Amino acid sequence: MGKFLQLKRCLAAAVIAFLGVTATWADATVVYEADMSQANEPDGWKCYKPKDDKGTWTTGIWRFSSYYHGYYLNQSKYTGGANDYCITKGIELEKGKTYTVTTTMNYTGGSAPTVTLELLNNISKCDASYVVASKDLNPNKDTKADETNEFTVSESGTYYFAIHLNNPVDPQDGTRITYLYGFKVETEEGANPDPEPGVDVNVYEADMSQANEPDGWKCYKPKDTDMGKGSSDNRSLKLSHICFVY
Repeated sequence: MGKFLQLKRCLAAAVIAFLGVTATWADATVVYEADMSQANEPDGWKCYKPKDDKGTWTTGIWRFSSYYHGYYLNQSKYTGGANDYCITKGIELEKGKTYTVTTTMNYTGGSAPTVTLELLNNISKCDASYVVASKDLNPNKDTKADETNEFTVSESGTYYFAIHLNNPVDPQDGTRITYLYGFKVETEEGANPDPEPGVDVNVYEADMSQANEPDGWKCYKPKDTDMGKGSSDNRSLKLSHICFVY
């Protein structure tokens, strides 16, 4: 399971424990994964660049390195600006589901690249009109690391993810190489869909307008205070008193 999904579950568990309710977690399912640590190009991926762009995403071993990097893009003041796309194969996504996308990247040399992770509904050409959603990526320098982002689609269908490196200005501080080592898409099977926008979800309610003390509530005061005990007949909170729900 991705670290992002684990963090979400920990936060949700804390809220659920506080409210005293139970929940059953759905299993995280890997929808698609491409391991680029080995010397084989992922099946169905495509690389796209404008005609006037000298560089492009490439797989293999860079000539100054002794190990395989997956996809990489080399940019320097000699290659010019970059506006290049590294695009996944078509992936089937379902309406209303939230997908966690993990990218494993880094860069070496020069200043940080401008990279975005874009969700596309068509790749007949790389055009902004086909971009359904976009998230900024921030790869580490030298040390490769995972980065997670979430996407939700409004319609079921075939979608594509693109690693878009867009650096129109030549790097003047040396040769910069951006690397992509791995890519994974996960979702939680069987998870309850999020409520429609504008729909209130009532988790707990206590009606105190009647002369009944809410079930399960308790009032607490420190031993060293002589203020009166809180009760259902006097519901204003007083100094050093805490009224809370179990």
